[in-house]
Amino acid sequence: MQLDLGNLKSVRSFTETFLKSEPRLDILINNAGAISSELGRNTSLFLQIILKPITTFFFKNTIQGCQTTLHCALQAGIEPLSGRYFSNCTVRDLYAKAKDDAAAKKLWEMSERLCALV
Repeated sequence: MQLDLGNLKSVRSFTETFLKSEPRLDILINNAGAISSELGRNTSLFLQIILKPITTFFFKNTIQGCQTTLHCALQAGIEPLSGRYFSNCTVRDLYAKAKDDAAAKKLWEMSERLCALV
């Protein structure tokens, strides 16, 4: 079975095919959101000073940022919620735009261009 994790249609197709031969598939896709960590420690002092107020007030710290991932990995009985979206340790509904394959493709292609990958 082919699987391209950068393509939602591929993930959905893989899941559908997989579930034809297996009783279940548990998926955990991590996106902890905006986290203030030490990853920026090697950026310029000027940039660090500019970003500090933003990261302090609008980003989670590393402990807060890992909570949902830990919850999903360690919570007993969570298996029936496989494939659902979690935020702040609770199941949330996705916005319609998050299910839009055309928007996802456009975002992916734009990200490739901005990162100079193509």
